[in-house]
Amino acid sequence: MGEERVTQPQSTTIWHGASLRDSFLTVVQNAGSQEMRNGLVEDFRTALDMLAQAAPASSISSIEAESRNDRADTVIVVDEDSASSTSSSSGTRQRLTPNVNANLLGRSITDAADNSDYSSTNDGTANTNLQRELSRLRALAQSVELQRFWVLLLNVLPFFVILFLKAVVEGFFSLLSLLTAFFLFHIANSTFMASRREKRYFHLLQSFTSSVFFFNFQSLFYGLDSIYIPMAFMSRLTNPITFFATLHVVLVVDFAVKIITVALKAGLTVLPTKFIGNRRLRRLFQWIEYTSQFYRYILPIPQWIRYLSYSFFSTPLTHFGDHFFAVLYVIYKACLIQVIGKRWFESTRRIFRLTSVGSKVSVGEEDSVQCTICFNDFCNPIKLSCGHIFCEECIGTWLDNEHTCPMCRATVAQEDNMWKNGNTTYSPQLC
Repeated sequence: MGEERVTQPQSTTIWHGASLRDSFLTVVQNAGSQEMRNGLVEDFRTALDMLAQAAPASSISSIEAESRNDRADTVIVVDEDSASSTSSSSGTRQRLTPNVNANLLGRSITDAADNSDYSSTNDGTANTNLQRELSRLRALAQSVELQRFWVLLLNVLPFFVILFLKAVVEGFFSLLSLLTAFFLFHIANSTFMASRREKRYFHLLQSFTSSVFFFNFQSLFYGLDSIYIPMAFMSRLTNPITFFATLHVVLVVDFAVKIITVALKAGLTVLPTKFIGNRRLRRLFQWIEYTSQFYRYILPIPQWIRYLSYSFFSTPLTHFGDHFFAVLYVIYKACLIQVIGKRWFESTRRIFRLTSVGSKVSVGEEDSVQCTICFNDFCNPIKLSCGHIFCEECIGTWLDNEHTCPMCRATVAQEDNMWKNGNTTYSPQLC
């Protein structure tokens, strides 16, 4: 691949030395056999003229852009205007330079061509893959198996939609009661947690109002005994006993107990501080929560035992199987009840033992007038074993999730501090 280059105002002829070496030597030998009358310069001019006549036209004023086997040879640069203007005085000017620029130019052109080919190849491959995937999807859409599946789906789907709508209509009041119970519990718990410290009586009143509204709503649609009978460990279900009916009773009663728990905590918060201190109040919150969880754990046992022991057909095999499943359920509950029972027993044992995480601060012992947790003036300051002083309520709230000093990270307490902040669990007790 050759590239012509003409420079104005002087025209320069360039030959690649490696490609024209043999031709140049042959011309020089032929010129040496002729009569040389103008000296060495004239002899060289004669050799160049003969070389110009002997060299191919494509080799003159060209340079080979890509060199694969040869190294960087030399090029001969001849000033043709100077050679033709004078014969002896100035003569020609010859210069031998390494063929570095030519090789760099050739490499850049080759790299650009390779990159262009590579990009074209990638684009072609991507287009080919896309066309192949589209063809495969068209073939799949036209396959007999897929068409049969769509026909079957269109035949069955409307029937399932009808069944779903029928179930929604039949269980509309059940779903409505469950959603109402959940939202009323959420409102009661969130308003209580937001107003517990400041004792905002209006927000605390909302917690009581939510509980009253829930029981009135449940009694309006299902009667007064729909909640009180299951809470007394008795089953209110009538035949036939279904799974969803049992689950509905269990969930509604579970939310009812949690709403009552929030109302009890709100009632304790309304009491004046001189009747119940902060430490005792926090332990009462924990004890009420563990008592509620323990009660909610054993509350659905009669409902599920009656469902597992009920059968539509009275045969010896079904009678034995129903009692077998009920026994397995009782064993399952007995294995897990020890965990919750242990927490409730420990909380009951510590409720009257008001251990403190620190000691009372004497007059003049305070390093500053502000607590480093709330950045307010000290309220019932407590001095920890490490020497740092905090508000009693602030350090108690901190120890709900931590067991170290907030300043030096020294170990302060290693006891159970869960649910001391007055929060109530959201997780339902399904079984």
